[in-house]
Amino acid sequence: MERRHPDIKNDLIVLQVAGQLFFLCLTLLSIYFWKERQAFDAAHYLFEIIDRKFFYVAHQRPLGIVSQILPLIGVWLHLPLKIIAILYSVGDILWYYLLFLLMAYKLETRRGIICLLLILSLTIRYSFFCPVTELLQGLALLPVWLSLLGKSFRFRIPVLIAMMTIIIFSHPLLFYPLAFTFAWWSMTRMEGSKSINSEKSRLPRILWPSLILLVAAKFFSVRCL
Repeated sequence: MERRHPDIKNDLIVLQVAGQLFFLCLTLLSIYFWKERQAFDAAHYLFEIIDRKFFYVAHQRPLGIVSQILPLIGVWLHLPLKIIAILYSVGDILWYYLLFLLMAYKLETRRGIICLLLILSLTIRYSFFCPVTELLQGLALLPVWLSLLGKSFRFRIPVLIAMMTIIIFSHPLLFYPLAFTFAWWSMTRMEGSKSINSEKSRLPRILWPSLILLVAAKFFSVRCL
């Protein structure tokens, strides 16, 4: 097992506790303001879920279904409408919380935890009362993708490309933070190129063309609507 410096381990524990408290508060707020969170697009999406009794994908953004799992279960169980609406209000918080658990306890990346908490904190003013923001749901995947870039594991490249596909098709604007993040990562790899193995050195040559093709496919699909 890899041994960590005590300061790194202590920082990770602090971030884990802070993250748990953050999501506890966010969950309680989403339950308390469940009515306010059903405005605009959220009301439309909730109606479609109840009417179809299945997931509703709008604007070719499939990641939006992550916030629909809980209310859909409520629909299948024939729960009262109020309970279904509350579950819908909590649904997107559950998605962010699962990403937090992955980075805090599996990947154990301090940078990823901080990025996720900052993304949610800095956008809460504009996103809290709209739980169907595919832009934010896709953006929350970016710290996970960045964390996996520095890991070596089986099927690494297919997993990274699959996550890029999910992020790009979540919202067309996510191309910009994804490209910026990957450009920053690529430049940091170039600075230490002497210690980079063959897989890491060819990673940018595979992922950059994949990113360009995915963006082209996304914009082509939007124009065909």
